[in-house]
Amino acid sequence: GEKIQKMVKEVVWPIKASKSYWQVVEYLLRELGRNVVTDFVTTVHQKIELISSNPYLFKKSSSQKNVFITVIHKRLTLTYRYRPVKNRIELLVFWDTRRNPSRFPY
Repeated sequence: GEKIQKMVKEVVWPIKASKSYWQVVEYLLRELGRNVVTDFVTTVHQKIELISSNPYLFKKSSSQKNVFITVIHKRLTLTYRYRPVKNRIELLVFWDTRRNPSRFPY
């Protein structure tokens, strides 16, 4: 029989992920306007749908197990952890790649 991959049961947004997401939204709204914010929100939701359907799709963290990094925009990544036993995605941080790489924890 054919293996059917089930969707991830749950996607959680801990405080750090939520805070970094809203910082991006506020920056985009202030600097680039509402249309860019709408595009960003849509892109994030589409990316989360992709992650939910295939948690292993994106680049693995070189330093932490079950942690993955995906590009949202050329200067912005989303880092997440997949917990296979719980079948859960934990969003970790939205990261501006122009920031000091030594401060990136993943």
